[in-house]
Amino acid sequence: MARRFSERGVRFVQVSHSYKWDQHGGLKKSLPQNALEVDQPIQA
Repeated sequence: MARRFSERGVRFVQVSHSYKWDQHGGLKKSLPQNALEVDQPIQA
């Protein structure tokens, strides 16, 4: 859906993957895995 919006000229699309990004205490531990899950889809 986000791709369709951007193809039709929507200038801002916010993609929410899950609540796993709310990392107040375990950022260094969890960030690499979270980034792997979203980097390629966001790039496309």
